[in-house]
Amino acid sequence: MKHALITGSRGFVGTHLARHLLNEGYRVSGLDRPGSGQVRPRWLSAIYSDLNKSVESIDSTMEDCKSLGKIFASNNFDAVFHLAGTAFVPEGWKDPAGVIENNTVVPVRLFQAARDNGFKGTIVFASSGEVYGVKGTMPILESQPVAPGNPYAESKRAAEQFIPYFCEQGMRIVIARPFNHIGPGQRENFVVPSFLARIAEAQSQNKSSISVGDLESERDFADVRDVAQAYQILAERGESGEIYNICSGQPVPIRRVLDLAIEVTGSKIVPVTDPALLRPDGRSIRFGSSSKLNALGWKQRYSLKQSVQDTWKAMQA
Repeated sequence: MKHALITGSRGFVGTHLARHLLNEGYRVSGLDRPGSGQVRPRWLSAIYSDLNKSVESIDSTMEDCKSLGKIFASNNFDAVFHLAGTAFVPEGWKDPAGVIENNTVVPVRLFQAARDNGFKGTIVFASSGEVYGVKGTMPILESQPVAPGNPYAESKRAAEQFIPYFCEQGMRIVIARPFNHIGPGQRENFVVPSFLARIAEAQSQNKSSISVGDLESERDFADVRDVAQAYQILAERGESGEIYNICSGQPVPIRRVLDLAIEVTGSKIVPVTDPALLRPDGRSIRFGSSSKLNALGWKQRYSLKQSVQDTWKAMQA
């Protein structure tokens, strides 16, 4: 039986990845900060609850190589999925030092601990499609130059730059660049659950409208359950040192996401544009190509509508 370690297993993506790997016959260990299970949103806790007895929990702050080294020395992991870190882009502006620590220093510390303790499996590093920025040729290929436009993206790109160094020393590390991923259990500060929560609140208060910002920008959305499948494929078939986009390949206007949120809630809410919520740089578009990942056998299973429906169901749990 293959043994996988997921850092950040109690988070949004980690929860779905743990379930997926267990269903695929893996033994799964989760490495998380002490107490991190207490800060999940209610609907993510409901999704995770049945995994508590199946995922072997390891508490660690990941603050030093020595303690991480002990984890590698006492386990024979076949794959490590590094998902832990700051995931919300605006947090990088509020706390640049914190995002660098979480998204750059911690993964390099993890790579070093794995190397120094004889790890022979594959590490999948979850970077981000944010590293490409919002300009350039579309769809975005992995070969396109990066142009990080915020501290979050800079922190992910900085961690990536250490990976060739470790690969030269014989480690197997694969870089994943997921674009926007959505699905049941996501926090309300992301676009789909944010729309759903605001619609539900307006309905409960008998309001007929909600204020919105930019609805014309276009993004690339993939379901978190498809992202989980992609991570497994990258661990098993990805080439060390290579970069793989995880994305739908389709640009979707934010207006379409809102329309689906209104549809699945059965609402008649009308969106009203608030100039104060508009982006100062105006409309933008970003979508990627998943052809490199598709060549490894990855196929999407969940439609955008299904993702929004399942998110709404989870929020009502």
